Amino acid sequence: MPKDEEEWKRWVNRGKHKPIPGHSVQQTITDSLGDRPSRYFPGIDIRQVETEAASRGQVTPSGEGRGATLYKVHRFGYAIGASCGIATDCIRVESTNGDFHGYPIAPSRYVEYHRRAKQEVLP
Repeated sequence: MPKDEEEWKRWVNRGKHKPIPGHSVQQTITDSLGDRPSRYFPGIDIRQVETEAASRGQVTPSGEGRGATLYKVHRFGYAIGASCGIATDCIRVESTNGDFHGYPIAPSRYVEYHRRAKQEVLP
């Protein structure tokens, strides 16, 4: 378990990022275009990937005004969903008061969050 496990103890099921029933992988990619929410692919165990990301992910800066919320990003090495109209193996999880949930993010966002996390730990 990670040393910050108290901050990541209760998974919360948020329906917003579930795949639309009956949609294929390609339809799920289309479902995530523009300002639409990212979506997990059909067959992905959402609780499992979000829990793994909470356990193994890279802590990232919270940003201004979000001090009580903690964030992590993680890359799986296989596609878990779609964001911004592209398939992705990346996820962002967030925790507030020990309750956490997540969602797929575009690889470019993962790279940006990861870069910011590295900058924050540098002297």
